[in-house]
Order: sequence, then structure tokens, then C-alpha cells
Amino acid sequence: MNLRNLHHIRPVFCQIRNTGLALKSLVLILLSITGFSAINAQGIIIGHNQAHLEDLKSIPLEWIDSAKAKLQIAYWRTSHGSQVLSGMNVLDAFMGGNGIYKREAEKTEGSLFIQAHFGDLSAGEETWPQTTRDFLDDPANQEINVVMWAWCQILGHDGDKDPGYCSKMEGLIAEYGPDGTKITSGERGVPVQFVFMTGHVNGQGEEGQTNQINNYIRDHCIANNRILYDFADIESWDPDDNYFLDDYVADDCSYMVDGNRTGNWAEEWIIGKVKMEGEDDIAHNEPNGGQWFQSSAEHSHALNANLKAYGAWYLFARIAGWEGSDTSARKLVTSINVQAEGGSTEISVNHGTLQMTADVSPDDAGDTSITWSVTNGTGQATISPGGLLQAVANGTVTVVAAANDGSGIKATIQITISNQTTGITSYHKSADIRKIRAYPNPSSDFIQIKGDIEFPSAIGIYNMTGRLIREEVLYSGGQLIDIAGFQEGLFIIRMSGKGYNRTASFIKK
Repeated sequence: MNLRNLHHIRPVFCQIRNTGLALKSLVLILLSITGFSAINAQGIIIGHNQAHLEDLKSIPLEWIDSAKAKLQIAYWRTSHGSQVLSGMNVLDAFMGGNGIYKREAEKTEGSLFIQAHFGDLSAGEETWPQTTRDFLDDPANQEINVVMWAWCQILGHDGDKDPGYCSKMEGLIAEYGPDGTKITSGERGVPVQFVFMTGHVNGQGEEGQTNQINNYIRDHCIANNRILYDFADIESWDPDDNYFLDDYVADDCSYMVDGNRTGNWAEEWIIGKVKMEGEDDIAHNEPNGGQWFQSSAEHSHALNANLKAYGAWYLFARIAGWEGSDTSARKLVTSINVQAEGGSTEISVNHGTLQMTADVSPDDAGDTSITWSVTNGTGQATISPGGLLQAVANGTVTVVAAANDGSGIKATIQITISNQTTGITSYHKSADIRKIRAYPNPSSDFIQIKGDIEFPSAIGIYNMTGRLIREEVLYSGGQLIDIAGFQEGLFIIRMSGKGYNRTASFIKK
């Protein structure tokens, strides 16, 4: 699921537990004193739609001032997470140097207080909750009311296991949140807002483990009305709202073009744009026509840090009580009805095609566009961006239409494929098929085999007539397989090792 146009969830006020009327009143007074109100208990989703320069400028200055006056933020990060701070450090100069968007590491009047700490979730998954508790229990930190932890590398985590990230965050919220046990008991006077974060993109695409974990976190935040700073969503789009996760965008903003990592959305977007070279470059700041600014951005491009800074200010204004700009009120998609041409649910012609259509409701949704994909079951097929399904191998496939507005709405239809005259009569999806995959896919020159592999492993590559095209032995996960001489089409990889056989497929472009 992509959080496109998902600006905020409707307010849901977290009720105080049954601890007595007097204590309830006390807690509500504390919430008011610290700048939090009922609106802060709603879900807040900050993604690419809140990370444009225009989104920053849409925040009323009174809410910028409110965030600076009310919030005291503790933020744990390493290099990737530092992109947020790097962008914020230069942003005020870019916006005119008037102190409006000033951020400081010490609490000073007229600036946003963000206390930065070195640490991240992936490096200490077992210890970060206790680190947070120790920090919040320290008398010196009793005024901290926002806590954020950034990921360095989210791979290797499933979002919620033994228990994982989401469960541990919920544990902290249950103790230190607006109706947490430490607040209602009087052990702590100031409630804390916890900001969930997704992990950075790393070139795996929509089907990769990183996006699966990020989707788990997104779904959790939506279902539980939590606050989410969607780090990955921000870097999956350029400022003109062109989408790159389906092109296997990486953290440096690079993406795949015809099977090669030659694109870079940041480098492409800045062509012809006015750049502020540094904080002293007043002639090219935003009031004087500047469109982006130079800043450090670990592992990435400065433009990425620009967008992260815009989104961060939008986040903090929302936490302070702002309801969001008018654009955030756009209607979301509520349903999709998928059908095939003529009402058919089968393709019975060799290499036949079937045009898919999607009816999106409501008609006046802010974004009614959809993305087509196909999930191969016992059969195999491909689908074009316009929804034209082409049969490859006999069996069943599932066509998916997903809304692009961030609503998470999807619709599916199962199609049966028959009479495909290939040497591979069906595409058998065993349990092992999920353990390896070809990357990038599609590709025009080289592929790598990713997944659960024991080295060395022998592989055979077969075309759809069943003919063996190539045999190789894999000795490492980074080994490149040259497919430049292959004809265009679908190929099957069969891997054998000590006591196992695994299968994957790829398309040669």
C-alpha cells in the first residue's frame, strides 16, 4: 500500500481509563497545559503529500509558532535518519532567514527544540524500548513530549515479532501516552506522543521485504490511529509526484531504467531549477526564487533532505494541533470494481490478451488513478500499466487494481489461463518459490539471485519451451548472471543445492 494523498485520519480521542473523575480531570488539565488536546489522539500520516515546498508554505505561521512553543522532541537516529535534521538545519536560511523555521538542539525561545541522540531501531531492536523508558524516567527529561526513533536498516525485521517494533511502540504508548499508566498514576506529569517511522527504501521495489515491513507499519498506524512519519514514502516520489518505488528506487534516489540503475529522480528534477548553494547564498533563497537548497544528506541527495524537512515541519504542526491544509481534505477512494473485457474470466488463446477495467468510487475522489499488477498462482501472466493482461502459462492468476491515493483500497479478480503451447504447462508455486527471486526484474543485461541461498548452488535457466539456456554455479549473493544475449520473454530459474530445489522467474526485456 502506498500512502498517496493520505493526509490524516479522522480524530479519535483516546478515552482515559476508569480511574475516577477527579483523576480524569487532572489528566485533561495536564494535556491542556502541555499543549496537547483531543486532536492529538487522532492518527496523523505524514508522507510525500505533506513533503512539498508548497505543503510547508501552507502551514499557518501560528501553527509553526505553536509547534515551537509546545513541543520538546527527542529523536534517535543514525546516518539515514539524520537526513531530517540536515534539511531542517538549512531550511530557515532557505525560507528567508527570519527565524521562522529555526531548529535548535537546546530549548530556546523562538526555535523548535529537537534533542538528537545517536541510536536506531535496527542496531538495538531489543534495547531501544528500555533506552526510551530510562530517558523518559530521568527527571531531567520530564518536559519531553514527542519521541521518534529512525531506522538505519529495516531489513531483517517483520514489524511485529517476539514482540517487534509495533508491539513495543504500543507498550511505550500504554505507559507514557496521553492516557498511559504513568500519566494516569501521576508518576509522570507530561504525556508523550510517539511517532512511528518506516525504514528507508533500498532498491527492492514494491514486492521487496522492506516495503512489506513498511506496509505492516502503515497498516498498524492507520488501524490504531497512530502518528506516522513515512520516511520511505517521501523518498519514493519526486516533488512533481512522479512515483518510483515500482522502479526499484534506492535510498540515493536512483532507480531502474530498462533493467539498469541509470535513473535518479533527484538529479533529474533539479535540472533547470534554481539552487541555493548554502546558507549565505541569499540571492537564491526561496523568497528570491530558489527552488531547492544544498544540504548534507547521508546516503542520498540534498533534495531528499529538503523534502524530509518540509514533511517534518508539517508533522510537528499537526502534533501541535493544526488540522492540516485544505488539500488534505480531498476525498479518498472507497471502492474499486474490477472487470475484464466482455465479463470474461479466462484466456484460452495461446499468448492471448484480456483488457481489464476498473470502476473507482467515488467519482469525485481526489485521485482516481490505479496501479495494475498480477499475482501468479498456478499460471503465469504479465500486465501492462494500462491493464492489458497477457497469458504466459496455463493455470490461474490474480489481477490486482490498487488505488493510488493512499486509501489502501484494492480489488482483485481471478483469471484462468489455458491452451498455452509452451514446454512449461503450468507455473507451480511451491513453498520454496518465495525463498529466491531474480533482481532486477525485468532486466536487459544482468540479474542477481536473492533470497535464502546456500552457497555453492547450481542453477539452470530455462525458456518457456522448457529448453535449458544457461547453467551456472552461484558462489555468492552478489554474483551477476549475464542475460544480455537472451531473447525477450519469460524465463524460469531452477536452483538445486544440498537437499533442496527452488524456483523463480524473470522477464528479459
